[in-house]
Amino acid sequence: MAKIVYDDGSERDFNEEDFISRDELSENYISKDDVAENYVSKELYDKKKKQAKEAFKQKDLADRAKDEVDRAELEKSIEEKVTFKSKHGFEEIPEEIQNIRNANPNLTWEQAYRVADYHDADTSNPNPWREKAQTIEKTDFTYDELANLADTNRTLYDEVAKKIESWEYRQI
Repeated sequence: MAKIVYDDGSERDFNEEDFISRDELSENYISKDDVAENYVSKELYDKKKKQAKEAFKQKDLADRAKDEVDRAELEKSIEEKVTFKSKHGFEEIPEEIQNIRNANPNLTWEQAYRVADYHDADTSNPNPWREKAQTIEKTDFTYDELANLADTNRTLYDEVAKKIESWEYRQI
């Protein structure tokens, strides 16, 4: 058995198989610096893995929140468009209004409508389900209206009087 001599002069026996020579050490083993530089410990791996999972989780949450905001904006824009179309009685929004809205997306549909100054031929009647006032013929006349008509327009009075006699018009 070999002996080790320490600095204080004491000697001890040691088993050579329990120790590694410097030549064997440099040949078969790597240093702590090389390990830290080229390999990752289990703790560090778990830490990095946990950080990566958290980062992906945060990214997914951010994407989901963005999707929710986009969905809400899309719902709002569709609702505005449908409300605008139904308010003005459009089947489809006219090109003039759409062009102004596309050129200036910060405008509402009402503002784009006002800027376009669009007037449809059918928009003269504010209530499209009701007959136009010009096509409704007056069929009821009071005594005062007949007297006034006799004084101002005698030919019209004669026509109205004939229709009253034939029961087409009514005298109130």
